[in-house]
Amino acid sequence: MSRVSNLITLLLLLLFGVVWSMDQGAYLQRLLIELDQYNYLLGDFRNVYYPAAQAFASGARPVEGFFYSPFFLMLVVPFARLPYEQAALVWGLGQLIIGVIFFRFCLSLGGQSMRLVWLRALVVLISMPVLSCLRWGQVSILLALLAAAVVTSLEQGRVVLAAACTALLISLKYYGAMFVPLFAFRRAWRAMVLALALVLVFLVLLPIVALGPATVMLWYAAALDGLALAQSTWISEHINSQYLVHVLGRVGGAMFLSPGPKFCVALLGVFVALVCYRCAATKARQTSRSDMLESFCLISLATPFIVSTSWPHYFVYLPICQIVVLDKLSKLEHARSPYLLAFGLGLSIAFSAWPICLLLGGWQRYNGAGLLLLSNLVLLGLFLFWEELSVERK
Repeated sequence: MSRVSNLITLLLLLLFGVVWSMDQGAYLQRLLIELDQYNYLLGDFRNVYYPAAQAFASGARPVEGFFYSPFFLMLVVPFARLPYEQAALVWGLGQLIIGVIFFRFCLSLGGQSMRLVWLRALVVLISMPVLSCLRWGQVSILLALLAAAVVTSLEQGRVVLAAACTALLISLKYYGAMFVPLFAFRRAWRAMVLALALVLVFLVLLPIVALGPATVMLWYAAALDGLALAQSTWISEHINSQYLVHVLGRVGGAMFLSPGPKFCVALLGVFVALVCYRCAATKARQTSRSDMLESFCLISLATPFIVSTSWPHYFVYLPICQIVVLDKLSKLEHARSPYLLAFGLGLSIAFSAWPICLLLGGWQRYNGAGLLLLSNLVLLGLFLFWEELSVERK
């Protein structure tokens, strides 16, 4: 990490401290509240994680909305021993620490000139998904860091660490399995077997040892039933969903709501995801860190095309992808391409920026229009354009 990055991090932490001390964080809390539903912070921790931990501690059945693994539950259960105010404070502090780590990671990507580092800082600070994750008390920033650790470890040949990070990623949220093909792309077969074995340990063996087989089966069954019910009812109609099928259903109206068109759109999403994986495979077979980061970006950008629970905080990978494009753009030598690419990057950053959410009049219009999906689509187009450029050069 360069001195410039350290200085920027320190200055922003000081600024945060000053703003917070002026009104005990009231302004920042009002800002975060305006960016989504509910008039309080840490909504998922308050409504799902903490009640689930309490339910388990008291021997009650799983709470509605807890779709996670018993392993995740084991990590959250200690919070049930604290009063909610204390538990929320500890969880919130953890969110801030992980956020600072994520911020510093983003600053470290690419060249370390003052201009580029400040631009990276701006991209992260105005990111709607990052603020959404912090607002809800979600774990998406941690998942993005784990996924980045997977690709970095594979690039460095530290396959055991890559396997462990992959297993932890999947055990926290199942869609982390999207990154398992990276091992096949790198032909790291033993590491992939190790990752899957660790997944088995985290998701089955450890919970059975700690909780007992009956409890594990109860929580898995409840999570699967709850998720199936949610998928068939409110998730598809929720205005926050950025899944391709759901966004087109909202924007396109009746034309995309019947079963036939919805199925065709879902197939289109799968096709786009396969294109992402094909390009990611090409990048992952290279040896440089930049190529591995691009493979991370391409796999991440497949998310809203195949993951039906694509909430705004899932898109915390967008600033990483935008910074990777920014770094590539700063090195581009073509005479006419940079202007078009810079415009596309600017659009992607704008679509994923919380100030745009406020300018549009609130989170209902912003999320309803699927602007995070649009930001994702523009970025994917930029990466595919670069793929074509690299083919032409060869």
